[in-house]
Amino acid sequence: MTAPLCCSVIVPTYNRVERLRHTLDSLVRQDLPRDAYEVLAIINTPVDTEAFGTACPYFEAIASWALRVFTGQAALPDRDTRAQWCRTHMDRLDDRRYHDCWLETIRIGLPAGTLPDPEQRFDDYWRLAAGQVDPAHLRPGHTGSRPAAYDDVLFDLAELKHRVLAALPGRARADLPVSGRITAADDADARGAAPGRQIAPWLPYRTRTATTEAAQ
Repeated sequence: MTAPLCCSVIVPTYNRVERLRHTLDSLVRQDLPRDAYEVLAIINTPVDTEAFGTACPYFEAIASWALRVFTGQAALPDRDTRAQWCRTHMDRLDDRRYHDCWLETIRIGLPAGTLPDPEQRFDDYWRLAAGQVDPAHLRPGHTGSRPAAYDDVLFDLAELKHRVLAALPGRARADLPVSGRITAADDADARGAAPGRQIAPWLPYRTRTATTEAAQ
């Protein structure tokens, strides 16, 4: 008889093969029936990321997505989509694309439903995206976040906010001031964003190469 699934064990790790083996061996030796629990090992940060940033909330975002898949609240992309992703992102490891685990956390967390939906809760989304990187900020119901430190001479955070707002569907953005999620001034500035200057909420970025312009 199959035992009911009673727990999921998520093991985030990075470059620690022996420790992972020891952890898995310890789990196998538990008294629980083998079919009463499941184990998910997240064994690396995204392809091409710098080593700095491994402690960012990337693991928490992936683990939350996995739990949502396990409980039927979210679905993985279909096999063809996953295969295309591997062809695109694993074929040229010398071509750096992902430099920052925090941006990867946002890119993955939005479609996974583990981050606030900017079309409905832009204030919560922006507080998270523009705040200090901290895994605790991904906890359900978390509302506090210290603003991130940045050079306001070289970087205009308010402009970025309005460019992201400008990328939202018109009806969704129109509802945000009504619900108090953004101010009327924010809405006006977003409407005034120059064509082609919108930035999608998942914060895509480009890198400097011989044939491209500077990153957005």
